[in-house]
Amino acid sequence: SAMLDEGTCLAPSTLVLLASGAWREIKDVAVGDRVVTRSGRAHQVIATAVKRARNWIRLHLGDGTTLDVTDDHRIAVPGGGWLSAGQTLDADVETMRPLRDAVQASQEGEAGRTAPAVCRVGVPIVRIEALDLEQDAHDLTVAFDHSFVANGVVVHNCQPCAQADGIEFAYGSDEYWRYLPPYQDCDGRGRCRCIQIVLPATDERGTA
Repeated sequence: SAMLDEGTCLAPSTLVLLASGAWREIKDVAVGDRVVTRSGRAHQVIATAVKRARNWIRLHLGDGTTLDVTDDHRIAVPGGGWLSAGQTLDADVETMRPLRDAVQASQEGEAGRTAPAVCRVGVPIVRIEALDLEQDAHDLTVAFDHSFVANGVVVHNCQPCAQADGIEFAYGSDEYWRYLPPYQDCDGRGRCRCIQIVLPATDERGTA
C-alpha cells in the first residue's frame, strides 16, 4: 500500500490537457505522454507519482470549475507568480483551455512546438472547501516547464529542477544557480525549484 503523505498532488480523476487538445485523467497519464505546459508548449511527462494523502481541499472557481488538490500544491496566478492552493481564496488563478479545432503548426525539428492553441484567462477562487478524506494522490514531472494544466487550471510539480532535468550540480549551490537562469520565482524568495519559463526553441533538451 502507498505511504500516507502530505505532499503536493491532485485527485485521480483530475483532467490533464494533452498536446492533442484532448483531456485525460491524471491517473491514466503515462511517461512519454506530451502535455500542455504553462508556456503554451507541449513537453513530455518524464515521471509519474502516486501516494496516499489526506490534506485535500476543493477549489471553486468563479466559472464553475472545481479542482481537488492537496492544500500545498502550487497554482499559477496571472503575471508569472504562484500560490499554494490553500492561499488562493479571492485570488485570480491562471486557466488555459484549448480553442476548438485549433492546433499550432510545429516547425521542423523544434520539439515542444506542437500544442493546441489555448485561451488564457484569470479566474477568481470564490470558495475553498476542506475535504475530509484520504485517497490516492497523483502528480507528474514534466520536462523543462515542470507545469501542466489540471481541470483547466495551470499547476506545477514540485520536483527540483536539478533532479527533474538531470542537472548534477548540488541543489542550492552557487554553480546550480549560475547554471539555471532564467527561472521563474515560485518560492517567493527569488529562486525557483521547478519552473523554467524561458526556453530555447531547438530540441527537447533545450540545447542550441
